Amino acid sequence: MNDQPAGSGMDQSPGAAAAAPAAGGSAEPPDGQPELTDPDQVEAEVDEAAAPATGWQAVLGEEFNWYDAVGGRRGMVESVAPGLVFVVTYVIHPTLWPALIGSLGVALVLAVLRLVQRGTVMGALSGLGGIVIGAIWAATTGRAENVYAWGLWVNGAWLAGCLLSIVIRWPVAAVVVAVLKGQYKGFRQDQVLMQRGYWVTWLLAGLFGLRLAVQLPFYFQAQVAWLGAFKLAMGLPLFALVLWIAWWWMRPAISSQAPAATATAVAESPAGAAESPAAAADSAVDSAPDSEPDVAASPGAGPPVPAD
Repeated sequence: MNDQPAGSGMDQSPGAAAAAPAAGGSAEPPDGQPELTDPDQVEAEVDEAAAPATGWQAVLGEEFNWYDAVGGRRGMVESVAPGLVFVVTYVIHPTLWPALIGSLGVALVLAVLRLVQRGTVMGALSGLGGIVIGAIWAATTGRAENVYAWGLWVNGAWLAGCLLSIVIRWPVAAVVVAVLKGQYKGFRQDQVLMQRGYWVTWLLAGLFGLRLAVQLPFYFQAQVAWLGAFKLAMGLPLFALVLWIAWWWMRPAISSQAPAATATAVAESPAGAAESPAAAADSAVDSAPDSEPDVAASPGAGPPVPAD
């Protein structure tokens, strides 16, 4: 005769015992198993991981995608459409307010569409902000060319910032790459990154300086249509070209950080900590690059020539 009470844990099968806590929903997940997360959070993380590399993120990619670098179709439309509407309207009817209202209307519609399609508020406002500032500037002064005054000041500020970063030996391009790669600490010790970063920063300074050199004469002569046309031509297309050159030129600097990161990860792992000195030396030899980049050791040296 069985003296155990019915339903006690001793007469349950292992599968039933394991299923009981799950039915209650209060048991903690076993050690080493990830906790369940909110489906919306998982979807957001997947969308973020699958998002194409745009802007400076494109410089870090293994391949350069021109379409993704400028933000895809949405990026191109948001960058070009408001300015294009302003120029075309002003050429047809050379007065300020029709062109201003048309440009602002298009920019506002694009910003609302971005929000409706689950875009970020910052992304929507970043495109709208400069247009609104230019419109207010032009409306308060009554001069149509002041629509572009804010953009000229922004280019001047970036030009000054790039030159200052070179003087103080914190080149903007090197800082941006280090931050995006999550390797900001001690990045100035990487001679390849610094050397390449100097020349990409000079490239950026040239971009902003060229825009000012071409557009300022049209601004001072109040040639609104020509100013708008050159602003469009020297905007997104020229920026995409600079991004591609930066991607090509920074490849040695970006790839040179991979062996160091791998060595750090191995050293911090339990297996790496127990590795013998001989094995560590062999691993370091295997992970070393086949050849050194053809750059000078000093940041102030002449321009590095990429290997053929």
